[in-house]
Amino acid sequence: MNKDLKKDSWKAYWDTGATESCLGGQGGYSGIIKETWLAFFESFEDTSMSLLDVATGSGAIANIALEARKNCKAETKILGIDASSITSDRKTTDNVSFELRGDSPVESFQFEENEFNVITSQYGIEYSDWSKAIARISNLLASAGRGLFVCHTQNSFVKQRVQLQLNQAKEIKQSKIFNLAQDFVKVILRGTSDIKSHKAFDNADRRLRSAFTKLNKKLESDNDNILLAETLKALDMFLAQMNKFGPKVTLERLENAEQALQFNIIRLKDFLDSILSDESQKALIECLKNNQLEIVSIKELEQNAHNVGTAIEFKKVV
Repeated sequence: MNKDLKKDSWKAYWDTGATESCLGGQGGYSGIIKETWLAFFESFEDTSMSLLDVATGSGAIANIALEARKNCKAETKILGIDASSITSDRKTTDNVSFELRGDSPVESFQFEENEFNVITSQYGIEYSDWSKAIARISNLLASAGRGLFVCHTQNSFVKQRVQLQLNQAKEIKQSKIFNLAQDFVKVILRGTSDIKSHKAFDNADRRLRSAFTKLNKKLESDNDNILLAETLKALDMFLAQMNKFGPKVTLERLENAEQALQFNIIRLKDFLDSILSDESQKALIECLKNNQLEIVSIKELEQNAHNVGTAIEFKKVV
């Protein structure tokens, strides 16, 4: 898959305000995932922390670290980096510095060696080139420094949900509903001043209505198809507001929505391609060991009887 398209698709996703890398949630991680991270960060007690959060996205884990350290008087430095062009963020208090930095893939991230005593990644290290990323992480992590990766695995409930979303997005694309809506608006832009143009309008209108009917029937039989419901709602709104905004603006809105759907498909495919199989998880663990990173623990995380990932804790040994 084209790297630039993947990067653009993730940027578009984070620009929506999403705080989770999987299903678009905007409230931040909760449940066992948040509990795992809070316990990890709180284990540092009142010692100084210099944290690098890899593939930080919108900074969900960096912000959990900030929350865990809110009553800590020791110095706290938090830097979140991501390969996509995330929105930068900086805040500083007397003993805390916090920064999110985009266009910073960990494989080539330039910083002082041994600078961080904590390195983390939530659903992120899977997307990297391990041989380069983990070698770089080992160089950046101080002696006796600790790290934690939470990774997607094949039996993850999240994988099932993402696959469902991808199937729904593909169905919408295959319906050509966006193309039909754009064709309808283009006919209006050309005008309906003669019999030929009136026929073109009627044909475009009929095809669009037929597509809406089919998708609405699909929605009635699949009430879990949230993406389809949101898409039909948005299309209805765009067309209903055409008198207010005009055909040109409506066409632009439709084109942007279609591109957002395509970006969503690219992002979801990238997600599924990056999930760890049992074999690749073993390879990741071996890669850690081969780069002076000793495994402390490996835990399956479960929430509501569903697997939501694997937590791999490690420390640097010399």
